[in-house]
Amino acid sequence: FLKPGEQSIAGNSALKISKGDIEKATAWKNGYFYFSNDSLEPVLEQISRWYDLKIIYKTKIPQIHIRGIIRKKVKLSEALQMLKDVSNLSFEIDGKNLIVN
Repeated sequence: FLKPGEQSIAGNSALKISKGDIEKATAWKNGYFYFSNDSLEPVLEQISRWYDLKIIYKTKIPQIHIRGIIRKKVKLSEALQMLKDVSNLSFEIDGKNLIVN
Protein backbone atom coordinates (compact mmCIF):
# COMPACT_ATOMS: atom_id res chain seq x y z
CA PHE A 1 0.00 0.00 0.00
CA LEU A 2 1.20 3.47 -0.84
CA LYS A 3 0.93 6.37 1.56
CA PRO A 4 0.41 9.96 0.38
CA GLY A 5 3.61 11.29 -1.16
CA GLU A 6 4.99 7.85 -2.07
CA GLN A 7 5.47 6.26 -5.46
CA SER A 8 5.98 2.71 -6.60
CA ILE A 9 8.41 1.72 -9.35
CA ALA A 10 8.31 -1.71 -10.98
CA GLY A 11 11.68 -3.45 -10.97
CA ASN A 12 12.84 -6.82 -12.29
CA SER A 13 10.85 -8.87 -9.82
CA ALA A 14 9.52 -6.48 -7.20
CA LEU A 15 7.97 -3.10 -6.61
CA LYS A 16 10.13 -0.45 -4.98
CA ILE A 17 8.37 2.15 -2.86
CA SER A 18 10.04 5.53 -2.43
CA LYS A 19 9.20 9.15 -1.76
CA GLY A 20 7.59 10.63 -4.85
CA ASP A 21 8.23 14.00 -6.46
CA ILE A 22 4.63 15.24 -6.48
CA GLU A 23 5.45 18.45 -8.36
CA LYS A 24 7.14 16.53 -11.17
CA ALA A 25 4.45 13.85 -11.32
CA THR A 26 1.63 16.37 -11.68
CA ALA A 27 3.35 18.96 -13.88
CA TRP A 28 1.79 17.58 -17.06
CA LYS A 29 -1.75 18.21 -15.80
CA ASN A 30 -0.80 21.72 -14.70
CA GLY A 31 0.49 22.53 -18.17
CA TYR A 32 4.26 22.65 -17.77
CA PHE A 33 7.49 20.71 -18.00
CA TYR A 34 9.16 20.31 -14.62
CA PHE A 35 12.84 19.46 -14.52
CA SER A 36 14.57 18.69 -11.25
CA ASN A 37 18.21 17.94 -11.91
CA ASP A 38 17.36 16.05 -15.12
CA SER A 39 20.00 15.19 -17.71
CA LEU A 40 19.77 17.17 -20.92
CA GLU A 41 18.91 14.21 -23.17
CA PRO A 42 15.61 13.26 -21.41
CA VAL A 43 14.72 16.96 -21.30
CA LEU A 44 15.15 17.17 -25.08
CA GLU A 45 13.09 13.98 -25.48
CA GLN A 46 10.20 15.51 -23.53
CA ILE A 47 10.35 18.70 -25.58
CA SER A 48 10.50 16.77 -28.86
CA ARG A 49 7.52 14.57 -27.93
CA TRP A 50 5.42 17.58 -26.95
CA TYR A 51 6.15 19.43 -30.19
CA ASP A 52 6.00 16.20 -32.27
CA LEU A 53 9.60 16.31 -33.48
CA LYS A 54 12.31 13.71 -34.09
CA ILE A 55 15.68 14.52 -32.51
CA ILE A 56 18.81 14.37 -34.66
CA TYR A 57 22.05 14.78 -32.72
CA LYS A 58 24.92 16.35 -34.69
CA THR A 59 27.11 16.69 -31.60
CA LYS A 60 27.76 15.03 -28.28
CA ILE A 61 25.33 16.17 -25.59
CA PRO A 62 27.03 17.88 -22.65
CA GLN A 63 26.67 16.18 -19.29
CA ILE A 64 24.67 18.90 -17.60
CA HIS A 65 21.54 18.75 -15.51
CA ILE A 66 18.52 20.98 -15.90
CA ARG A 67 16.40 22.38 -13.12
CA GLY A 68 13.38 24.55 -13.81
CA ILE A 69 9.93 24.89 -15.29
CA ILE A 70 8.85 25.59 -18.86
CA ARG A 71 5.20 26.26 -19.61
CA LYS A 72 3.87 24.01 -22.35
CA LYS A 73 2.11 26.99 -23.93
CA VAL A 74 5.38 28.67 -24.95
CA LYS A 75 6.45 28.64 -28.57
CA LEU A 76 8.98 25.99 -29.50
CA SER A 77 11.51 28.72 -30.30
CA GLU A 78 11.19 30.08 -26.75
CA ALA A 79 11.67 26.66 -25.16
CA LEU A 80 14.72 26.01 -27.31
CA GLN A 81 16.16 29.42 -26.46
CA MET A 82 15.88 28.58 -22.75
CA LEU A 83 17.70 25.29 -23.34
CA LYS A 84 20.33 27.03 -25.49
CA ASP A 85 21.01 29.51 -22.69
CA VAL A 86 21.85 26.72 -20.21
CA SER A 87 23.52 24.22 -22.53
CA ASN A 88 25.45 26.26 -25.13
CA LEU A 89 23.93 24.03 -27.81
CA SER A 90 22.21 25.39 -30.89
CA PHE A 91 19.01 24.03 -32.35
CA GLU A 92 17.57 23.98 -35.83
CA ILE A 93 14.16 22.88 -37.05
CA ASP A 94 13.97 21.12 -40.41
CA GLY A 95 10.43 19.95 -41.09
CA LYS A 96 9.62 17.56 -38.24
CA ASN A 97 13.27 17.23 -37.16
CA LEU A 98 14.90 18.94 -34.20
CA ILE A 99 18.58 19.13 -35.06
CA VAL A 100 20.91 19.53 -32.09
CA ASN A 101 24.26 21.17 -32.93
